[in-house]
Amino acid sequence: MSWGDLFILAGTTALRDSGAPIKKMCFGRVDDSDGAKSELLGPTALQAEKYPCVKNGECKYPLGATTIGLIYVNPEGPMAVPDPKGSSKDVRQTFKTMGHSDRNTVALIGGGHAVGKSHGACPKGAGLPPKEAYKAGELPYQGKCGEGEEKGKGKNTFTAGFEGAWTDNPLKWDNQYFQDLLNKDWEKWKGPGGHWQWRIKDSNSSLMRLTSDMSLLHDDEYLKYVELFAKDMDAFNVAFNDAWYDLTTKYGSGTWADNAKCDDGQFPDELRHVKLSDVSNDKELLMLSDDLTPSESEVQLV
Repeated sequence: MSWGDLFILAGTTALRDSGAPIKKMCFGRVDDSDGAKSELLGPTALQAEKYPCVKNGECKYPLGATTIGLIYVNPEGPMAVPDPKGSSKDVRQTFKTMGHSDRNTVALIGGGHAVGKSHGACPKGAGLPPKEAYKAGELPYQGKCGEGEEKGKGKNTFTAGFEGAWTDNPLKWDNQYFQDLLNKDWEKWKGPGGHWQWRIKDSNSSLMRLTSDMSLLHDDEYLKYVELFAKDMDAFNVAFNDAWYDLTTKYGSGTWADNAKCDDGQFPDELRHVKLSDVSNDKELLMLSDDLTPSESEVQLV
């Protein structure tokens, strides 16, 4: 099993345990020996030359992040401004670059937030990165709050710096995320981690939303799927299964081993030996990845 397989196995197993209807999980991703293909993602001199980011943090296509240091959309909103309408544009650019339809996008965001929670009750930050932590005899990113056995645990945890769960039962797969997104009155506020997030107005509820969650209400196409998934659990299940397969198997998975297989049987032959050189003449993109698959004539990036 490769590291790529292990990451997908962990995520898929957690989702399945919560009740997510994921039908297929495939194994056989081949790990790259180094990070050379990601140099263009930056921050590197090569990225600054080929895909520079201007002063406000916006980066030249095809880099999707609006804020240097983030891989995807800024959860607070564009440049940490809690603007759901602006955030919807960032969401579309990022997910479209990865190859996803609007249906896939809403299903992945809602499915990813149907379970689990975000940790940001510790206002002091994430703690030391691995390189520094191991030298100091500490665990990486343990969080700077708490002492002794309580350090980095419970309310002392810090990951992304946002605090709260999206649903009342974050260990159970359901569509409450969409129902509450539509039916509750949300207001922005600075959470305990110091970031903009959203809470239910005039309520003692600890549920939260990110600006990127609220953005789904400010785009007509996204809103259409939010409304559908809020009332039709079966439609949500089918869409998420399709989107998860695309995310983890079809788009940007790199090279597959000749003996790759799936837990429901035969590995799809159309995904074997697909090279970016088959679909693009862009030398910079060829450096970024040799093994990405095209969708609707667009080149997909990891």
